[in-house]
Amino acid sequence: MEKKRSNKYPRGSYVYYRDNVGDLIIAKVLRAQRADGCVPIMPMWFAPEPAVGLPQRRIDRRPSLNPPTQCIEKVSLDDPS
Repeated sequence: MEKKRSNKYPRGSYVYYRDNVGDLIIAKVLRAQRADGCVPIMPMWFAPEPAVGLPQRRIDRRPSLNPPTQCIEKVSLDDPS
């Protein structure tokens, strides 16, 4: 029997998480959640803390990342820009 993967982080959705400095990062989900509990994402914007109305700044150099789902604070289907 094949194990069904969670669709909590659908491809093309946006996830919000914090980097190790505490800045809010908004990233686009590239692929479905991996079996190890990580989500392949592409960081798109960041908002320095404290965030008041999210003054978003586009991230120019965008390495793809695979953060664990425990780091993700919010998932949205809407484009935040």
